[in-house]
Amino acid sequence: MKISHRWHGALAAVALLFPLAMLTAGAVHATTPSTLLVEGALTTLGGGAAVDGPYKLTFSLWDAPKDGAKLWSETVDIAVSGGRFTALLGANTAVAPKALAGGVAWLGVSVGNDPELPRQQLAASAYAIRAAVAESVDCVGCMSASTAAFNYAGSLTKGGPAADVACTACVSIAELKFDGDVDLGGHSLKGSSATFTGDLVAKTVTATAYQGDGSKLTGIAQPKGACKAGEAVVGIAADGTLQCKAFSPALPPDGLDEVSNGLLTNQFIEKVAIGGAVGIPDNTGATANIKLDVPDWGKAQGFTVKVKLANTDLSTVAITLLPPDDKKVGYVLCDPCGKKDEKSLDTDWSDKIAPKAGDLATWLSTNPKGGWNLVVNDTGYCVKQAPGNGILCDFDGKTDGTVEAFSIEVATLSTQKVATGGDLIVQGKGFRFPVTDAPHACDATRLGYAYVDPAGKALQICNGKEYAPMFLTLQGTKGNPAQSCKDIIKAQAASKDGIYWLDPKGWSGGAFEAYCDMTTDGGGWTLVGKVRAATHDGDGGVLDGSDKTRWLDRKYVGSIKALVEEDALGPSYESVPFTDFMLQGLNTKSKILAWQMGQTFPSLYEVFKTPTLRKATKVLVGNHTTLDWRGGCGPGNGPDGNGPQFYGFNVHGDGNETGGNLVNGKTGGWCAALAGWGRDNNAENYTGGGLGAMCQGRAHQMGRHYWGYGDGCNSTGWSNQSDLDAFNPHSFWVR
Repeated sequence: MKISHRWHGALAAVALLFPLAMLTAGAVHATTPSTLLVEGALTTLGGGAAVDGPYKLTFSLWDAPKDGAKLWSETVDIAVSGGRFTALLGANTAVAPKALAGGVAWLGVSVGNDPELPRQQLAASAYAIRAAVAESVDCVGCMSASTAAFNYAGSLTKGGPAADVACTACVSIAELKFDGDVDLGGHSLKGSSATFTGDLVAKTVTATAYQGDGSKLTGIAQPKGACKAGEAVVGIAADGTLQCKAFSPALPPDGLDEVSNGLLTNQFIEKVAIGGAVGIPDNTGATANIKLDVPDWGKAQGFTVKVKLANTDLSTVAITLLPPDDKKVGYVLCDPCGKKDEKSLDTDWSDKIAPKAGDLATWLSTNPKGGWNLVVNDTGYCVKQAPGNGILCDFDGKTDGTVEAFSIEVATLSTQKVATGGDLIVQGKGFRFPVTDAPHACDATRLGYAYVDPAGKALQICNGKEYAPMFLTLQGTKGNPAQSCKDIIKAQAASKDGIYWLDPKGWSGGAFEAYCDMTTDGGGWTLVGKVRAATHDGDGGVLDGSDKTRWLDRKYVGSIKALVEEDALGPSYESVPFTDFMLQGLNTKSKILAWQMGQTFPSLYEVFKTPTLRKATKVLVGNHTTLDWRGGCGPGNGPDGNGPQFYGFNVHGDGNETGGNLVNGKTGGWCAALAGWGRDNNAENYTGGGLGAMCQGRAHQMGRHYWGYGDGCNSTGWSNQSDLDAFNPHSFWVR
């Protein structure tokens, strides 16, 4: 029996449960229990269960719901778990039968020192204790527990419907609480719904629907079996076995963009096009034939041909495209290519836009590598001839319009390259450019391509026309000699004047040291030789026009590692190619002249051994006003406009010597060789300055005409002038 009521205080409510069987009295003469078993629950003001732990409860029996006389009282320590408790009242102070003799009693409960909570009236079962004071009791309408049944309307019946036996003190189902298992035997429990707050154990549960998250369900049959290698689970059969399907783990050829969120791709649009307009022959029977070479880009995923024409009348123009190995049939792109008097055409044909005849889609999944020819034919320009002769074509050999553009674009699935649409950040151990010779020719389509040249130890980057090197090691060291001083300054812009190691390409004499001028006119000058100061006849035979040991046999003298005054000629004389030439004073550096030639020479030796006149195209540093040229020697027509008639190299005899060259040493004429400035060598009165030899029939040291000599306009101006009969020490350089 459940007695439920709410008290207000530390605990909001106490629910008391009274198991009937334990409180049912036996025969009158039997011992009547003097204890009362109570089960209950403690709740808080919020309605939840009280905190687990010990509580001190005082139970009292009263003869009235308020005030009245106290019939019995006892204080006990109760253990509460989950808000529930069980108390055996009378264990310390027995419940005297006379306390219930009045037939009505109320139970009061107080928690700790709190005031007593509102009292609850005891139900009929507790009054079985009254049997202890009864001398005899006649049981009317009693039934045994074995024949008792509860119906869901709340009636207590014996052997039949409620009408057969009157129900006295019936108990509502709402008040039932069980302190043990309810055994229905072989019978079923039926109802519209059931609520359990504890565990439900059943042999079989049949339901039309299940609600809940299933997180604690057990006993569920697990899938059975396993898939084979190369298979994946695609489902589970009704019996629990796995359903498998074979799959390929390989990435599809065009799947790189899908797995990289669109950042990587091996799909490209490659293009090849003509470089300029091509004329269309007019009424000559000839056609405009233009060839494009399609490289090996791989298999085509798309194919497009673009043609642009400028013509006077497209109604008489036909265009045919011939693929590789097809010289006759091909594809008729258009015929005619426009209406009468239409003057321009700008059209695409592709695997999706069909030409007039043929199908470009046949090139999909194939490699279009090879020569493609565009044939443009225009036969429409005709004029009338003599009366009665009809209309004949006027084959005047002219052109009628032009092919402005012709290109082939191929969408490819490349097996040779990958592109990234974002920044490439390498987080591994490193990244390396390919180490090889030039993998591709450098042109506008490969701007930015780069590779490492293993021979030159440089990162070569295509600038759209040629590969420009970025050297990976210091140039000009003993371990990494350079081709020339120009190569050093090109790779290392901050290089200073000084000594560097050189080993020019094609030079077999081994690496050597040479002085480099890295400041004059941008730097990059390689020292070739030096000439010491001397008087008119004080040459000493070293480096003069007859010194075949040096100029012809290239047996070098002195050192080209320093700018000290001496006669010197080094290996750079025959090994360093150049375009620019410079003369500079050793102790008067304001004396300087540098010029640029119109071609590149393999070496200074190659210039001096061949009789010819080579004029400079541009003066780089200095001019004739700082040298010994007189303005009164005639108007100049050299690169500076009003100076000498030439700068450059004049290598042959003057006057009666016509075949002279420096390395063979001629002995007559005005000068056998000259590297400097002066007249064009077409007059007997030769004047000038620079590197000279065999002047005035005498073997002079190189530099005979350098500052201080050759100042007169003819030989008369040179006679007996000691101040002019000498020259300063100077050096000569190539770049």
